Amino acid sequence: MDVSICIVSWNRPQELRCLLRSIHDNLQQGPVREILILDNGSCPPYELTSVPEALSDKLRLIRSEANLGCPAGRNLL
Repeated sequence: MDVSICIVSWNRPQELRCLLRSIHDNLQQGPVREILILDNGSCPPYELTSVPEALSDKLRLIRSEANLGCPAGRNLL
């Protein structure tokens, strides 16, 4: 069974980097198919520059122009 990880985040780039590093460290051999990240109107917008290389092909960054809140943000994923 493959797993999709969905993350909604707003103005927390450091925490997002820590989360992605933790996913990488704990699920290297796991069934992660994709990691969907919603940048929920962050200022400045997120840049996925320091992502572990092993995750880069699984990441998809979606940007919202405004903070929609968590429930509405999840609907974009």
